Amino acid sequence: VDLNPEVSARSADVDFGQFNIPSFDITQAVTQVLIRSGETIAIGGLLSDTTQLSENKVPYLADVPVLGKIFRSKRQTSGSGNTKTETLFFVTVTMVDSEGQPAGDRMQKTPQAAGSADKDSQDEPDTASDNPKATVDSAGQVLPPA
Repeated sequence: VDLNPEVSARSADVDFGQFNIPSFDITQAVTQVLIRSGETIAIGGLLSDTTQLSENKVPYLADVPVLGKIFRSKRQTSGSGNTKTETLFFVTVTMVDSEGQPAGDRMQKTPQAAGSADKDSQDEPDTASDNPKATVDSAGQVLPPA
């Protein structure tokens, strides 16, 4: 399964003369996972860190190159403007057949396996749950060994 979760938030507008155009901060994760139908995975690590800074300076003197640093200070302000946020995505995968019905939970017998119902079930498994190496197609049919 290919997963591309993203978190977007509006940031400061970009000024283009007469127009203010909105901009967005986007955090995106791209991953590929192998998961069985009905299982749930968690994707984390989409972090955002927002801080607010305030600057105090002495007019004109703070703008002088090199010496201006003596006449200005920058501080991180406290309050609601400073946030750290982590977003977690919980994804549950359900395989469906061509009709849109869940296919992962119902295991159907192939015609060959249905004909061998008289045999002892330990001789020849006829469902994927009886044989962990069995291959199952998207419709839930157990495929014969290759």
